[in-house]
Amino acid sequence: MSRHYAFVLNETAVRTLGFRRPEDALGRYVTYGFNDVSAPVVGVVKDYHVSSMHTAIGPVVMIPFPFLYYTVGVRLSGSGYRASTVGAMEKAFHAVYAHELFEPRFMDETVAAQYAEEKRTQTMFELFTGLSIAINILGLIGLLSFLIEAKTKEVGIRKVLGASLGDISLLLSRDFMRLMGIAFLVAAPVAGLVMDRWLRDFAYRTSLSWWVFAGGLGITFLVTLLAISFQTVRAAMVNPVKSLRSE
Repeated sequence: MSRHYAFVLNETAVRTLGFRRPEDALGRYVTYGFNDVSAPVVGVVKDYHVSSMHTAIGPVVMIPFPFLYYTVGVRLSGSGYRASTVGAMEKAFHAVYAHELFEPRFMDETVAAQYAEEKRTQTMFELFTGLSIAINILGLIGLLSFLIEAKTKEVGIRKVLGASLGDISLLLSRDFMRLMGIAFLVAAPVAGLVMDRWLRDFAYRTSLSWWVFAGGLGITFLVTLLAISFQTVRAAMVNPVKSLRSE
């Protein structure tokens, strides 16, 4: 059977078979397949992904089996996809296989389908993250309004005694910043654990860096400070006499 077949291996297959270099495998006979086909290695290609990033690159052995041919790959040059090009390929196909079904598929669509679940997960994360941020900002503004209303007299007295806008902002933001820090200490480990478990599904993945959490904390504090500053300016613009008269 060896005179009818030849093997092309990827680099991982070369290492798996015990060869140190791709050159060492060229011309050597190996046995592979359910029919124990023995044939020489005539080529070695670089490792490439034959499936999604969920799976690590494994040994790949390429061998011509004419009786198993059922697909053909065509590389489109120039402007890429054209309806006339696909039509011409279908016409040529039916000229040879008149009674077979012609089903064209594009490589980019096939690759995108492998990550459809990740795309849906990303969309869900973006949607719920946006909703949670909007709800949190509205809740923060509502709490600040209630707090300022409750401390109307205190703010008025401090203004009469010469408190600056910064002093009033510190008064209103101190408790909120403390709560934000506590919330971050609780949420960060949970978020890190969830993200780490999700990334484990990929054979090739990035690591969670500290700056991701630091950036999230910084953005959270920035949004909180903006909301506090907005409410503080409103409180500072109120006449102290009117504030002290309010019940």
